[in-house]
Amino acid sequence: YEMQKGSQIQVSHEDIYKYIAILLLSGYCRVPHRDMYWEQRPDTHNALVVAAMKRGLFRELHRFLHFNDNSQMNNTDRVFKVRPVIQHLNESFKN
Repeated sequence: YEMQKGSQIQVSHEDIYKYIAILLLSGYCRVPHRDMYWEQRPDTHNALVVAAMKRGLFRELHRFLHFNDNSQMNNTDRVFKVRPVIQHLNESFKN
């Protein structure tokens, strides 16, 4: 999706793992806006998030990381955008 939009960011596998970890954390330790994890306020600041990734990189990944081609979207498949991830997890769990 990033390439379709004409942008290019350099990320590693580790960056993707950190991004997913922040998403998982955000489901457990909720704040009104994800950007608040990087604030300096004691009630929202999260040192683990700040140490793991810069806010700008998180925003870019959140904007451009897609798991399926939106131009091929199937409107009857409610989980189309994450279908490849679900299929991969199902195969891994079977093994």
